[in-house]
Amino acid sequence: MLSLAAYVICPVVSAVVAIILGLSARRTIARSNGTRTGSGMALAAVILGVVHLVLVMLAVLSLVVFRSDLNDWFNELTDRRPVAELTTGDCFNDATIGNSTQVTDVFVVECTTSHEGEVFLTGELPDEPSTPFPGSGPLGQQVAAQCSAGFEDYVASPYDDSIYGFTALSPSQDAWRDGARWFVCALVPKELTSSAGSARGTGR
Repeated sequence: MLSLAAYVICPVVSAVVAIILGLSARRTIARSNGTRTGSGMALAAVILGVVHLVLVMLAVLSLVVFRSDLNDWFNELTDRRPVAELTTGDCFNDATIGNSTQVTDVFVVECTTSHEGEVFLTGELPDEPSTPFPGSGPLGQQVAAQCSAGFEDYVASPYDDSIYGFTALSPSQDAWRDGARWFVCALVPKELTSSAGSARGTGR
């Protein structure tokens, strides 16, 4: 029973108690000259207690070794956000591409963890609601110009000297037709697929 309790109630304490009592019971049975039985059950208690202690130690070791990965996974699991709702300083992973090949939403994560992008500028384009969709190319160029202008202020480094590039995100044609005029500028590493730590003011 104690070994079973070790799996449910108090893993370490119950497992240690099961091992101690199991060993004690085996010694008592061995000295009884056959008047007492249950050596097999006592041995089972010891084995189950030891196995459970090993499993607990492996679980703790896994938490220590993979803590960063678990934090990344938890953050990603709990904060998926549409691109239009991103704010300056947000870091993100796993961008979802919509049918129009444009990013629709991302997982927002802590910038101290590994991330694929970091928002350095957001805003609204000045176009009136009645303005026809300019096309993906011209719209991308318009947003890229905004991103270029804001790059050095955020990173504290000229674009050509920086380890970062940027991607310019803007509404799809359907979203534009519905009145969306937002834009988002996100830093991405020029050579690596991800980075850790904020780029704000680093001069990198």
